[in-house]
Amino acid sequence: MANRFSTNIVSFNYQTVDADIAKLEADTTPNFAHTNQDALHGTIDDFKANIIAKKSVSKGDVKGVAVTSLDKDTATVLVVVVQIHSNSTTALTTNIHVLELTLVNNNGWKVDQVANPSTT
Repeated sequence: MANRFSTNIVSFNYQTVDADIAKLEADTTPNFAHTNQDALHGTIDDFKANIIAKKSVSKGDVKGVAVTSLDKDTATVLVVVVQIHSNSTTALTTNIHVLELTLVNNNGWKVDQVANPSTT
């Protein structure tokens, strides 16, 4: 699940953004959509609006996943992703990101928070 979520968060196209966001939200808690997410620079709605406004296109590839803490109801997972993206103001660029996922187990593991520890 962490691998799929992380791929989805860095793989989107402004022309298919509704479907892209739906795939992302399938792996999140209800709280996720209404909470500021550090890695998204705001809420999921802010993220979507930014993708559309900048006509962004991105493809991501997960390079590694590591569980850094785990108990019965919560887990923290670090994920390394390579993102290739462009938009109306930026030429094709490749970036490496480390995402920190906070997962909660509520009848299945879901992402509740996503941060970018390399920038916080």
